[in-house]
Amino acid sequence: MSDNAHLPTDTSEVRHALGLVLDLAVDAVVVINELGQVTLWNVHAQDMFGWQSEEALGQPLADLTVPESLRASHAAGFSEYLSTGRKRLIGRRTEIQGQHKSGRLVDVEVVISEFFVAERRYFVGVLRDVTSERRRWERLHFVNERYDALFENAGNAVIVHHADGRIIQANATAISWFQSADESTPLASVWHCFASDAQEQARDFYLNLDDDAADTWVTRTTIGGHRVVDLEVRASAALFEGRPIFQSVLHDVTHALNEERRLRNRLEELDTLLELSPAGLALVDSNGRVRTCNIQFAKLMQRSRGELVGTTVGELDTWITQQIGGDAAPRPIISVASNSDSTSPTIFHTRGDPVRTFRVDVRSLPGGEREASSIVLLTDLTQETELDRLKTRFLSAVAHELRTPLGIIEGYADLLDDLEESMDILPEAIEAIRDESARVLGLVDELLDISRLGALGVRDLTPREFDLGDWARQVVNRLAQNTRRANINLSLELASPSVFADRDKMSRALTNLISNACKYSSDDRDVDVHISDLGTEVQIQVRDRGPGLSPEDIARLGEPFFRANATKAKKGTGLGLSLVKEVANAHEGMLSFRSVIGQGLTATLTIPRDSSLASQRQ
Repeated sequence: MSDNAHLPTDTSEVRHALGLVLDLAVDAVVVINELGQVTLWNVHAQDMFGWQSEEALGQPLADLTVPESLRASHAAGFSEYLSTGRKRLIGRRTEIQGQHKSGRLVDVEVVISEFFVAERRYFVGVLRDVTSERRRWERLHFVNERYDALFENAGNAVIVHHADGRIIQANATAISWFQSADESTPLASVWHCFASDAQEQARDFYLNLDDDAADTWVTRTTIGGHRVVDLEVRASAALFEGRPIFQSVLHDVTHALNEERRLRNRLEELDTLLELSPAGLALVDSNGRVRTCNIQFAKLMQRSRGELVGTTVGELDTWITQQIGGDAAPRPIISVASNSDSTSPTIFHTRGDPVRTFRVDVRSLPGGEREASSIVLLTDLTQETELDRLKTRFLSAVAHELRTPLGIIEGYADLLDDLEESMDILPEAIEAIRDESARVLGLVDELLDISRLGALGVRDLTPREFDLGDWARQVVNRLAQNTRRANINLSLELASPSVFADRDKMSRALTNLISNACKYSSDDRDVDVHISDLGTEVQIQVRDRGPGLSPEDIARLGEPFFRANATKAKKGTGLGLSLVKEVANAHEGMLSFRSVIGQGLTATLTIPRDSSLASQRQ
């Protein structure tokens, strides 16, 4: 309605016209007179401000709708207009703040017009509640500001672009990473962010994105003009006005991938160490179940790794009890230790032959957030236990072997104290002292040879090439003269007579084998020495016609000081075959035995014809 418009003076017509307007209006409509008093107040005004029409009519508008803090300025402005006619709000759409009956503030959009009835001035206001709209706008504005701040300040490159790669918006990081160094060429296409050989792959990546979907792709590219990095691209697609728009966040993951590779390599190294460990290792979780184990643990438990994963510690205890033997209830070995801070190991021995010795260690892992709460170490101590047993036996045997000759020497030395009375046994005493001294020296020499070969192995050898036939004949002839035996039979079956080995130590080994055979065969029985060619190996067999040995005795031949019951009547130290065994090991060969009771013993020494010892060839 225009300013100062004159309506018909008929009051009934005015009321009828205004009634029609109020009935059709969708906004709040308020009419006041020049005193500021409400003369009309429609239903929407009631809803907007909370005052019923009967309450509002005749009341000052300011008291009904204007916040108390603004009423003074409202009154001053209204008076100024009445006195001067200066138009600041009349006919203009503006936003003001009103107040609800409850005291709640209301954002209002209002248009005010002026009209006259019977030369009396009235003002009509059409008001719309824009509180919700304003709040939405403020939230949107806040979100946009936050988005702009995050967009610009993101440590990652953020780019919004079309399907053809044209960039709509790029943040400062994206520009610093991918714009040309001289800044002469603006960043216009997202394809410029990728290496030339990866741009086709980048196009496929974006074109395969579904609407409202996101995906990730990792590629290598150059940022900042010179630094090559691993770039993770996280992209999403959406339709805008019927066209696909893509938003990409490009993240430098070089350090993260390097750390991941380093961690993976570290884990592979640890896995390798665990797999190569001679001890069995299992990780037990907080529920008392095996989470994982190495292959050695599975071997010692005589089960597959797949069977062991998920096994309870109670089931492991059952296995231990079965190995120990007996029908007793499972001993709580692992189950107790895995639930305590105890670090004391448990040693147990299995039943059966051979007896095996195991040690169980359980260690709790610190921290309660781990998937594994304890480590079980299962160590096979059988070899160490056997070595301790052999060491004890060895020391006992050495003491026994030294005691006899030294006792004889001491006895004859006592007899020789009185030289005049001992003249008649002097030759016998001297001979005995010499024999027993030689026996002690021989024993010491053999011990030193065995010790040296065991400690140094190949390093104690002086290998050279020599003729097997000539060598064997020399050894056999020398022994035949020393033993006065003509029935040591040598046979050769060699395609090539040469071998690369330590001639002196091989001579010692063959001498010991033949001497043993002669010792345990009567003088009228043959001793056969057969040397054959096995291609890459040479085999030396020495067979006697002695009493033979049982399988139990055969298994122990080569142990220091071991002598079978059938041979104890003969003099000896039990070190001869130990020396032969060490010579075989040093040459990367082997020593084996075959026997039938009553039919003698066959010893077989096999060595490579030209093994890794050839690296020592001069």
